[in-house]
Amino acid sequence: MEKSLPKREQEKYSDFFASLHIVKESTEQSELRIAAQLAPDFNYFDLFDPNENALSFILADLLDPEGWHGQGSEFLRLFCESIGVDFSTSVLKASVETESSTYLLKGKERRRIDLVIETKDWIVGIENKPWASDQKDQLLDYYEHLKKVSGGKKKYALVYLSGYGNVPVDLDVKQIKNHSFNNGTLIMMRYSGHGFSREAKEKEIEINEYVVSSDLVTWLGNCRQICAAQHVNMFLEHFIDYIKKKFSENEEGNMTELEKNVISFIRGSNSAADEERVKLAMSINPTALRNDITNGFISKLHDSFLDKYKATRNKIIECDDTLVGELSNGGWPKLQFFLPDWPQKDGEPLMSLVLETHGKALSKEVLYWGALCHESSISTEHRESLIKSIENKLGCPAGKSEEWWPWWTKEKWCNYKDDDILVTLMDLESEQVKEYIEDTVGKWILMVDAIDEFVENNNWG
Repeated sequence: MEKSLPKREQEKYSDFFASLHIVKESTEQSELRIAAQLAPDFNYFDLFDPNENALSFILADLLDPEGWHGQGSEFLRLFCESIGVDFSTSVLKASVETESSTYLLKGKERRRIDLVIETKDWIVGIENKPWASDQKDQLLDYYEHLKKVSGGKKKYALVYLSGYGNVPVDLDVKQIKNHSFNNGTLIMMRYSGHGFSREAKEKEIEINEYVVSSDLVTWLGNCRQICAAQHVNMFLEHFIDYIKKKFSENEEGNMTELEKNVISFIRGSNSAADEERVKLAMSINPTALRNDITNGFISKLHDSFLDKYKATRNKIIECDDTLVGELSNGGWPKLQFFLPDWPQKDGEPLMSLVLETHGKALSKEVLYWGALCHESSISTEHRESLIKSIENKLGCPAGKSEEWWPWWTKEKWCNYKDDDILVTLMDLESEQVKEYIEDTVGKWILMVDAIDEFVENNNWG
């Protein structure tokens, strides 16, 4: 809970909100007048909110000299410049492949590199991680595969493209001895912004060990400047706006003093104008306030679930606390619980209960939760058995299934883009919020029962 502001500061911010209300009304009227002609809030990408694979395919086409953009090798040339790769005429015949197999790694699990660009002179792999975390030894395997593909004759590099400036989890960069492009380079690139995430800095990552390039937005902006096709230029403009909105830096350390004080004022206010003030505050920094409110709600869910589980099982759950309330580094708040009786492999859990707040439709932020399988190789028989067990316990066949998520669902009421929902979630002690939390935690407990039952009745793991 934020500390309340001194009385004089409260009076100042009360006057500030009164003035802001007038400005906001005037702005909204102006926006309505121009909306029909300019549609300033419209963005192609908000309509389908691309996932990781879709983003990889978009990047692949832009980098491909034979891509639909019709600009030849110009976009690829600018990308080479951004990551410090010497551009040569060989790039004219570059091939770009998505989901490229690590077929040269004998005796190891075959993986797929998101993008691989190859010419007769060099090869560059791009691991696209806008949101997801790394798998064990993933980058080392990619790096070794690229090294083998180069055959000692081609230059090679691996680009780690992260949404928020995160660094590879399992990779010790000292294992990669040489950092010149002739001998292989690990290049760090982020979607928007510069430098490393707060999480990376807190872990005292040896930042100087990494080669850091400019961000994706800068490259796309350079592409716009030289793009001759108007409709491609418009596509790039929408892509840039989408990335800036989706991967903006909104850590507490980056908030201005005004934004911090506005949040403090709203949290400390008990007036009837709270709802209006929350909506007005959205016009200053919508993400900062939304993150602050969401963080409190997710943390409350976290504590309530651990307490409920301990009370009903007399056991303690292991929770990945690095994920609790992380709103900027991972892109959205996320909780991950490792249950003590669920199977493990090589000391790592095979399944966990995960909650995320991330929407795939019209940029909505919705509460998602379900069973995350840490091995995609769960058999069809086991998958069907797990789904049946979960839906029998919950009493509703409302879940969905994907490769890594045998079963997941969403709470439709919890749309963090809705100002009215945010107003409700601000008061964690209200009866409505308590009801939300009790209902959601109750479902999680039933889901844990279902997975316990599945593990007991099936030879899995």
